[in-house]
Amino acid sequence: MNLEYFFASLRNLNADEEIIAFCRKYVLHGTPYIFGDREDDYYEFRRRISDKFNIGFHEVFLSGSAQLGFSPYKRKQFDYDSDIDVAIVSNHLYERDLRDVID
Repeated sequence: MNLEYFFASLRNLNADEEIIAFCRKYVLHGTPYIFGDREDDYYEFRRRISDKFNIGFHEVFLSGSAQLGFSPYKRKQFDYDSDIDVAIVSNHLYERDLRDVID
């Protein structure tokens, strides 16, 4: 997918459910652009992060231009000056860290 196709597809969505499905498919699902045809490297990347934080493997996501291959916000292609956005979505980690803050 390229930037033009991304925005054209997004403009054609009407219902909230369509937007959610689009985001799941293109922003959260699949091998990120940065890992290309290197599934094993992507697996190891996520495994190392999940091991480090003692969380589930499927709670680690890549997003942004590293995932898509372009930045919808900056409207530019991913390049060597781009960062890699990692999102950890974990109730367990949140509650564990919140407990530390409260203590």
